[in-house]
Amino acid sequence: MRATARAYVISPPPSVAWAPPPGAVRDRFSAAYLVAVAAEAVHDVGALGRGAGKEGRRLSTLTLETEVRFATAEARAAFAEEMARAVARLNRQVPRREGARRARVPVRRRRYPAIPREE
Repeated sequence: MRATARAYVISPPPSVAWAPPPGAVRDRFSAAYLVAVAAEAVHDVGALGRGAGKEGRRLSTLTLETEVRFATAEARAAFAEEMARAVARLNRQVPRREGARRARVPVRRRRYPAIPREE
């Protein structure tokens, strides 16, 4: 057997696939909320990608990633609040049209560097 693809998509493990929806997790700063949002993103991108593939289209996405450092938990909380206000302000500026495509904009925070992945 010989692998020929440049990339592979692996289904998430059952623990992620059955994560609660983000709305069911009360603490937005918890690991449970992060996992719920990540699981929802994996599910949504997979479903949208399959749909686009059946129509012979490419799935267009937007990913932003950066590193920030916080001296204190208070500084992290202030940053999160300011970022939430900025995203809400930008969202209000986007013109609304009937039939326009909706987009989700999840923002996550995790410790850096990440725990090394098992090979």
